[in-house]
Amino acid sequence: MLGSPDLWRSNCHSLCLLFFSKREFQSASCLPKVYYGVYPYFFIFYATIDLVLVWGLWSRIGAFKVLEEKPSPNIQDVITVRQGYNNILLQPEEIEWVSAEDYYARLHTNTKSYLIREPLKVLLDRLPKGEFIQIHRSTIVRRTYIKSFTANEVTLRDGTVRRISRSGIKRLHKPE
Repeated sequence: MLGSPDLWRSNCHSLCLLFFSKREFQSASCLPKVYYGVYPYFFIFYATIDLVLVWGLWSRIGAFKVLEEKPSPNIQDVITVRQGYNNILLQPEEIEWVSAEDYYARLHTNTKSYLIREPLKVLLDRLPKGEFIQIHRSTIVRRTYIKSFTANEVTLRDGTVRRISRSGIKRLHKPE
């Protein structure tokens, strides 16, 4: 850092007065030769210094924190699904089970299924804790939507049969 802004600004003004006030000062090659000590564009230099100083002071006192966007508090409650040009907002209560399909996750509701590009791990964190359980690396199910299960598979209320892992059985036996 070059010191305090006030000291730096006063030094800049002193340098500018020194260079710009001489009557027959030979200018640099990029600026026109001026006999009366005023360059035509010197005000841009001062304005730039003022803007830099104001920005520095504002950032120092934290004034830009007011301008930062804050997410709305209920955005986590809704899962946005894009279908064509439309965005559909799904409540977690509507989702019955989720299956993985390569880089996508398919959300199954009682009427339709939706495909989103989000990993199951992230989706499991967004869903309400205790209501959903990951029974396999490719399947997340709502606890109340399970009809029955054996050592290898789970039967859901709509008749769908999904595989279950050993760790999924342990999670299923754990209380909520």
